[in-house]
Amino acid sequence: MHNNQIQPDMRAQRQNEDLLAALDRLMRLLRRRPVQGHGGRGTYRILKILSGGQGIPTRELAVQLDMRSASLNEKLAVMEQAGLIRRYRGQNDQRVFMATIEPAGQAWLNTLRAERVKTMHRIGDSLTKEEIQQLTDLANKLGEGLAGDSPAGEPPWK
Repeated sequence: MHNNQIQPDMRAQRQNEDLLAALDRLMRLLRRRPVQGHGGRGTYRILKILSGGQGIPTRELAVQLDMRSASLNEKLAVMEQAGLIRRYRGQNDQRVFMATIEPAGQAWLNTLRAERVKTMHRIGDSLTKEEIQQLTDLANKLGEGLAGDSPAGEPPWK
């Protein structure tokens, strides 16, 4: 009877390992998209938010991206050096740093958007609309579960 209890646990463990291996492969493939240049983690999301209008305080940008301010500022410095964005002090409050997209950043965002459309077409060729919705729901559910015990809307480092 003890062996019967161990067997289901081993099957569950194997199933979990298979799931993690499949997710690892999927994440590698998504990261390996063909766009070369000013890539890296978060570039698309930052440019997308900044393209929405006038400058935005970097602190607000960090909240929207669910990033620590220090990590965001490192990323913004690299993007600024590449000419994608510009940072400047706020007119009303010199303590506030603002960020805005530059023409080169808008051009890069357009390139990234085109690549994302191609990726979505490839996903659409592999999955039905219903499967895409199911996968989206499962990814969101898994993300919420992996976020841990953080209060709703709070990043785990707060």
